[in-house]
Order: sequence, then structure tokens, then C-alpha cells
Amino acid sequence: YGVFLVLPFVARTPTPTLVLLLMVASTATLGTYPWLTCFMVGILLVRIRNAGVFDHGAILPRMLRAHWLVVPGLWAITVCLALWPGWITAHASIPKMLHPEDSLEILAAVLVIVLLFSSQQFQAVLDSRVVRQMGRLSFPVYLLHLPVLCSTSSRLYLIGCETGCPRWLCIFITFLATLVIVYALSFVMARYVDRLAIDIGKQ
Repeated sequence: YGVFLVLPFVARTPTPTLVLLLMVASTATLGTYPWLTCFMVGILLVRIRNAGVFDHGAILPRMLRAHWLVVPGLWAITVCLALWPGWITAHASIPKMLHPEDSLEILAAVLVIVLLFSSQQFQAVLDSRVVRQMGRLSFPVYLLHLPVLCSTSSRLYLIGCETGCPRWLCIFITFLATLVIVYALSFVMARYVDRLAIDIGKQ
């Protein structure tokens, strides 16, 4: 929390010095509170953006435009970093030394912001109709996914195991069914419950 005490003074420093100090502060907060590290990294990214690092003619955007596979490759790495901690948690047989810290998820979030700032290709994907609809449903999905997982999904998985299906097939079928159920319920909630609440709030 000492970071917040010195932040007003640090903000007055020249950009190169500030970037260096923010990098040190972000690193120092690793292993404490993930939200604090994300806060510091967010300030760092904004300052770097204001310095022109993500401008169209800068080095980083030119590197991302060097080959059409660069952006999809970075996105694949980002998804793996985001999913790895959850996958590890579900597999207790993995040695403890391989268990990742919150830093992997923070790095995934940083890569998403960097791609968003630097790549018009990535911006176009996020601006597509399907992704925008997923964004509108994100809050209902957040509210509904856990109840569905703890009820319908768990029951489907157990039924599959009881019938003698291979474990991988039970997981795959449960995963697909969970996606369909969660997004179907989220669509209904977003259209009727959220819309109603927003209209009431505007009155």
C-alpha cells in the first residue's frame, strides 16, 4: 500500500523514469494482492500508450503486422496463460512446483490490452457481432455459470460416468451442454431481466 503514498509524486516525473518506477512497483506488488498489481500495471500501460508506443507507426504495431500469424499466436498464448491456473487447480497430481501464481493471469490480461492497443486485426475481431454479443452477455454469464455448474453440469457428468462413458467424453459433453445452457439462460436474463432493471433505473 506504500505504492499509493508515493504515486502522486511519481506521476510528476518524466516518462522514461516513470515507466521504470511503475515497472518496479508492479513487480514489487506480485505475490501480494492481484488487484493491486493489476492497478499498477494498468497505470503503466496507460503511460506507455500516452508515450506513443502503441501508435500505428511504432515498432510494436509494425511487429504485430509483420505476419498474419503473429496476432493469433499471441492470442493463443494469452488463452493458455489465462486457463493454465484453473487447469492446474483441477489436476492435483501436478507437482506443486509447477503450480502457477496469479502472475500468469495478470500477464494474460496485459497481453489482451497490448493486443487491443496495437493490433487493428484484434480490434476488428473484438468489434465483430458475435464478440459484442458475448460482451453484452458477460454479466449474466458471470451470475449464472456457477449455479449451472453446481447443478445441471454436475448431474450430467455423474450420469455420464454412471453409464460407463469414457471420462474425456463425459467432460466434453458436459462442457458443451454447460455452454449452451449458460448462454441460453444469459440471453433470456439479459433481454428481459437486465433490460427491465435498466428501464426502471431510468425512470
